Amino acid sequence: MVTIIKFVLWVLLLYYGFRLLGQLLFKGAISRLQKAAEEQYRRQSGYEPERPVGDIRIEKNGSQQQHSGSKNTTVAEQGEYVDYEEVK
Repeated sequence: MVTIIKFVLWVLLLYYGFRLLGQLLFKGAISRLQKAAEEQYRRQSGYEPERPVGDIRIEKNGSQQQHSGSKNTTVAEQGEYVDYEEVK
């Protein structure tokens, strides 16, 4: 009778042990796969992180970058002034 109880306890211990170990390994593997997929998506889509509200960034295209090093730039090379209205 004691042998049967020991056998059942060992079976239950192994069952729950493998189940717990499987969950931990599965979560880790899924997490790594998810991070890899996110990174691949960012590289393919040209993802840019979200900037805070009010942050201003000026991007220069190729022709303006060539002239940015010279000190004798004309108004046409610098760009034009754009007037704006404040929206409330």
